[in-house]
Amino acid sequence: MFGHNQNYAPIPEEEQNIHAENITSRSLNWWKKRKGLTTYSLSLGFSVALNVFLIGLLYILHRQTESRRTSSFPHLLYSPAQDAVHYELKTFESSFNYTSPYTGYPDSEINGRWKQLYRVGNSRISKSEAAQLPNKTIAATAGSDDYLVVISVFHDLHCLDRIRQSLWYFYDDQWNATYNPFTVERPETYKPRGLNGIIHLDHCINIIRQSIQCFSDVTPYVFQWSPTAQAVHAYANVIHTCRNFEAVRPLNNR
Repeated sequence: MFGHNQNYAPIPEEEQNIHAENITSRSLNWWKKRKGLTTYSLSLGFSVALNVFLIGLLYILHRQTESRRTSSFPHLLYSPAQDAVHYELKTFESSFNYTSPYTGYPDSEINGRWKQLYRVGNSRISKSEAAQLPNKTIAATAGSDDYLVVISVFHDLHCLDRIRQSLWYFYDDQWNATYNPFTVERPETYKPRGLNGIIHLDHCINIIRQSIQCFSDVTPYVFQWSPTAQAVHAYANVIHTCRNFEAVRPLNNR
């Protein structure tokens, strides 16, 4: 079989052209498909990257806004109340004429309002919360997983209330030159070691002083012309940036 000479017949030129055209057509179609897929892939990749970037940007902006709203004051030390802290704008009352529900003679109604602000007592926190405190505290009972704390704001209000009651005690209308706190037997609570006695009040005054200095409110009081007094007066009823007390208040009932 291999010994025979076989005549080679070239492919006709027309068939060669047709074959070349088919190869070229297939190549062009493959290239177009590949180019289309590449363009689609690039578009898809760019779209995904852009969306990831935008989502990340929105998240960062949200965190910054939330941070400004809830954490304008940095928490350098842990507090079980720190997640409850929110800020708001609040106009202070001046109340020189006893127009506030917290000012005036300490009758049962006003005393009740003050008591509702702090309800003196201990708050309970979990063992894991207690472990994060910079200062250690004790368990509520032996072997308990609850630990005792008092949130500072409620202690400060308790102290301020004692000072308020004591001041009014000495300004009571019943006193006169011969019948007054210095000539009569004082109630136990007003004796030196009582809740309204000088030892406790001195402690309270110093605690409140430190608390005021600690937070150092930098809100400016302003001076305005008073048509009534026909003089320039300082005004304390200005807007302050405050922690929302109602958000923190439930923590005292834990």
